[in-house]
Amino acid sequence: MEDRAAENLWILARALRTLGFSLSIQDAVLAARSVALTQDLSLTGVHDVLAALWVSSHEQRVLFDQAYAYFASLLAGALDSNIPQGAGPWLSGLGLPQSGRTWVSWIDTAKSSQFRTSDRTVYSHSGRASSEEVLAGSQSGHSPAELPWVRRLDSLPAHQVRGYRRQDVRRGKLWNLSRVLRRNRGRAEITALWRQKRRNTLRPSLFLWDASRSMDGFLSMYFQFLHRLVHTKNAVEVWTFSTRLTDVTAELRTVDPKQAYRSVFEKARDLRGGTLLASVAEALTARTGNRLSTKSDIVLITDGYDAGSPEDLANILSKMGRRSHRLIWWNPWLGRKGYEIATPAGRILAKHCDRVDASGTLADCVAAWQRLA
Repeated sequence: MEDRAAENLWILARALRTLGFSLSIQDAVLAARSVALTQDLSLTGVHDVLAALWVSSHEQRVLFDQAYAYFASLLAGALDSNIPQGAGPWLSGLGLPQSGRTWVSWIDTAKSSQFRTSDRTVYSHSGRASSEEVLAGSQSGHSPAELPWVRRLDSLPAHQVRGYRRQDVRRGKLWNLSRVLRRNRGRAEITALWRQKRRNTLRPSLFLWDASRSMDGFLSMYFQFLHRLVHTKNAVEVWTFSTRLTDVTAELRTVDPKQAYRSVFEKARDLRGGTLLASVAEALTARTGNRLSTKSDIVLITDGYDAGSPEDLANILSKMGRRSHRLIWWNPWLGRKGYEIATPAGRILAKHCDRVDASGTLADCVAAWQRLA
């Protein structure tokens, strides 16, 4: 495969990064080698190879198809853009380009943003992305408060635990009988009444967020949801894991989404690694200590793949279930056509968790959070 064609694949990969794909130079090199091995340089041939290597979800497939069509049109000179001079055609199926419109060296942010769906992906994902490639949510054309899922999430009441302590109020369902008798002692009749209500407290919610390679296509979406959630009135704690445990709650509390995104994935050094859920869950129970109690909800955000021992996973999940109020599994693939839980770790999760909820979209995440109340 010609060097220029390989370079154009990297250009396409960089453009897809602005749409939320996690692609490195190694991914582009692998794609170039795969296209060279197939010897199929037609539009559909290259499209099928790249889609198989770079696409990991339905949402990404929609974005990829649109970006690929746009990119191919630019190479063919069918769209109006400032394209620098270059050598021969990139793909054999494109035909001869117009005069002065041979190569495209970049899909700029202004044009690529028209394919961005704010409810699916806003931020690019790369632990070492440049400042230009870490995009703000404002570039999608919507402020966060305008998004339907954000309005729905903000309107939900905070998750609370019913308290046993009481506090005095003017109007309440409970009587403060001791105070009534004490204040009216020595009087012929009761002239003053005092009421009480239960003092509820916020229910702690702990998220264990899978940031391994198999969850790569959903990282940006979960970041958007969790970043918004920690800024509500709920008591939320977020830990990421792949091969080790990382507390990212403080980073998510950063108001600026760009800075928060950069901080989270700079701190999670095991990003896009393997999955060791059993050992990570064991470390979580040790590090949280007394904060993990029967009043706490634990939410596992994972796809059900684990490289550890199924027996160890079953033991630690059973322990976490006893030490928490509820143990919930958020599965991004649940509800997709043709999907079923087939991995040993997935079956163990389904057995030991109190409930399995679909969380493949931001709307699903909000609905699952509402059911957790």
